[in-house]
Amino acid sequence: MRGPVAVLALAGLLGGLVAGCTDTTRPPADDAGVELPSDLAPDLPRATATSTGPVLPDPNFERPHTALGEQLRARFPPPRQLGPGWAFPPTDERHVEVPLAVERDAEEVVDGAVPEDCSRLNPMPLPDAAAQTHYSFTAGSLATDRAAEVSVSAFAVGFDNPAVTRAFFTLLIQNRADCKDETGDDGRDLVGQVLPLEPGVVLSDRYPDDARSRRAELTVLTEHAVIMLEGPVALGERPFSSADSLRLASAFRRAIH
Repeated sequence: MRGPVAVLALAGLLGGLVAGCTDTTRPPADDAGVELPSDLAPDLPRATATSTGPVLPDPNFERPHTALGEQLRARFPPPRQLGPGWAFPPTDERHVEVPLAVERDAEEVVDGAVPEDCSRLNPMPLPDAAAQTHYSFTAGSLATDRAAEVSVSAFAVGFDNPAVTRAFFTLLIQNRADCKDETGDDGRDLVGQVLPLEPGVVLSDRYPDDARSRRAELTVLTEHAVIMLEGPVALGERPFSSADSLRLASAFRRAIH
């Protein structure tokens, strides 16, 4: 079983990644605060590890239909719970307050959780369900500063077993940390930093040197779900500063358990 090896590798990797973030509002913790469970079933469906390319979920495995996807879709918090500046994108020129969330193919969400060209040597468990919604954030008035508007995508992957949820979170963060030393076929750095803010809350980025493609990512662990938020800004910029990220983590943890 590779659980203890993954934990030691994760602790070593994350311990050295806390320096260099442009946002210094809060010093990051020493580790992600989550251990890979050692009691996972040996036949837990996972993607296959490879050293030659991205790890993809097993296309031959089909999850049974459950109500978990519908629950995830209904539990995204409304913008007012996220704080000032947050809204749902307008629909037909009307602002909405009800989450326009949709269920997503869990395999596709797992595939997109790590940059495409990363080797992904740590197979992640396949979620039981996945859902997605969109928010917008602005630090100023949209009437005077359209450039301040940031589109944020929010994904939630759910698991019936809390131990499997923790395993997914731990292996996801390790796959991103492993990718810090890798570059894509076009020469771009794939992952810039992986910064634990508190147990179960990690801030990271991808394509940090490409102004057109860079994204900041916030990953939050709850009992039965992992929430992933991403937006086209540099790490440390709003709404992905340390302070903003911790507020978001608290709001999503209250909404999606």
